[in-house]
Amino acid sequence: MPRTTAAQRRERAALRFIEQPNPWESEAVAAKLQGLLNALEVPLIDAGARKTLQKMLYRRDRYDGGTGAQHVTLLIRTILESDGNENALIEPIVSAVSMSMRPEWTDRGLAFIEAFDRLPLVQILETMRGLDVFSEKNLSTYLGMVLTNKLAKVFAPPPAPPKARRASPPKGKRALAKRAAQQGTAAPSPI
Repeated sequence: MPRTTAAQRRERAALRFIEQPNPWESEAVAAKLQGLLNALEVPLIDAGARKTLQKMLYRRDRYDGGTGAQHVTLLIRTILESDGNENALIEPIVSAVSMSMRPEWTDRGLAFIEAFDRLPLVQILETMRGLDVFSEKNLSTYLGMVLTNKLAKVFAPPPAPPKARRASPPKGKRALAKRAAQQGTAAPSPI
């Protein structure tokens, strides 16, 4: 019986790994996403955005207590229902908006979606691409940071008004004498 070498074993393991599709690429997850897309009357989306949405749906259902449908629904509504972002359902923007969805902001409901009316997502993405600083692979991460910073400004509480400072009475012998003169009394004499 011939012995297998370590290289042969690694090659077989790699082939087994390649042959198995990712769990979010299953027909069940694809059908669930398609049901959400149909319910929201979403037009056709590109393959990259679809794959990202399937991954989010799968992971949030599996690891975050079954919140995949709620997250994906709010994500899609945020992009499509905000003014000027109807054509922004593309991969880098989908990932970036998802990264910026903090519970303390999304709990505000419609105010969260309305905050995106001020954010021209496609224009911001094109500006970032035009800078030629970010690789296409990392673009969604940095776009997510930009969106998070902009939303933080929108949802930040207004600054507290400065406290009125009360003038403290002057100290020292001269101040005491001046105050006594103003009041018409004699200054206390030092002993």
